[in-house]
Amino acid sequence: MKLIVITLPTFVSNEASLIRTVLEHGATYVHIRKPNAKSSDVCRLIEQVGNDFRSRLCVHNHHDVAVKMQTGGLHLNSIAPTPPDNWGGRLSQSCHSLKEAQQCTCDYHFLSPIFNSVSKKGYASAFSQADIEKAALEGIITPQTIALGGITPDKVQWLNNQHFGGVAILGYAWQELSTRAIGNAIDNFMKTSLFDYE
Repeated sequence: MKLIVITLPTFVSNEASLIRTVLEHGATYVHIRKPNAKSSDVCRLIEQVGNDFRSRLCVHNHHDVAVKMQTGGLHLNSIAPTPPDNWGGRLSQSCHSLKEAQQCTCDYHFLSPIFNSVSKKGYASAFSQADIEKAALEGIITPQTIALGGITPDKVQWLNNQHFGGVAILGYAWQELSTRAIGNAIDNFMKTSLFDYE
């Protein structure tokens, strides 16, 4: 399975170091999602993370940055729904229904919210357990489907049983903004032994 970490929407202190910690502890990719940021600020963050991890970064919204900085991935959503003509890296996409997920042709796609959100109060699951189990049996959930929304380590085994190809986390990863706390959060997922260690 893939373990993907999505950044907080605003910049935080020492963020490049925190992102490096996430990747050093085994996360597959980090998705840089800063919807209201200037492109120059997103570029600066990527530069600070360093070249060694560039291929494991994916950029939301700022497609110009993904091209300029040659990140490994670019994420499509309602704000930026199509990739630039000159894009040749990984593509991912946000999906909020099983129909969207079934029709998605990207390298992988997020399906959310699977569980009640850790970081967004009142952001409840859009799917029942029965909905997910039925979708898994019907082949709608595939190794390209990444579960997002309320993901904690205790839920990983069930998600793996439903054929999800991985999980994406936000709230669980960033509860405490220190390299130690974030490293521990990633380690808690890696202990399940269901993830491909990067």
